[in-house]
Amino acid sequence: MSQRNVEIERGLKMTVSCVNLKDNRDRLAHPADRTSEKVKYCIDNDCIVIGWAEEGGSADWSAFCKSGMLRYPKGSKEHCGFACAVNALGGMEKGDLVWVVIPYSDERRLYRIKGDPETDIVQDKIDIGAYRKCELLGTYNKADLEECLQKLSARHTAERVLNKKRLNAITTLCKETKK
Repeated sequence: MSQRNVEIERGLKMTVSCVNLKDNRDRLAHPADRTSEKVKYCIDNDCIVIGWAEEGGSADWSAFCKSGMLRYPKGSKEHCGFACAVNALGGMEKGDLVWVVIPYSDERRLYRIKGDPETDIVQDKIDIGAYRKCELLGTYNKADLEECLQKLSARHTAERVLNKKRLNAITTLCKETKK
């Protein structure tokens, strides 16, 4: 279990992650940028996703992880990215918060993780390999947020938010939603 770094209510601790929904696949192999389709899918289905989709999908989370480690062995160009994304998505727990910057827009979303990692959707065309169902807590315009949140984005597919000022700002938003 990862260390919980935010306390929303007395005794209720969770982590906060920031997720990047961009289609970052190799443009030689996948010339079309499918970011807008991936984002639409996530918004329509209240989920966050990682890529590394396999044609036909995977039977379950464990099979997805094993298959990816075989496809992207240590030393390969994609190994680190795949391993980091799997660790991030798998390390989130029910109740954790996720900050999502909607690419190419000023929209920001705050979600709460509801489910375990799943792989039962086949969305290899828009590079969705695994996902977690979420509850939408709020949608925000970048200009209306504190400066520390205006600049918050993930360099990788998903990463923990550790900056105290950002954690406090997200905690405040979460408390304001009263969910």
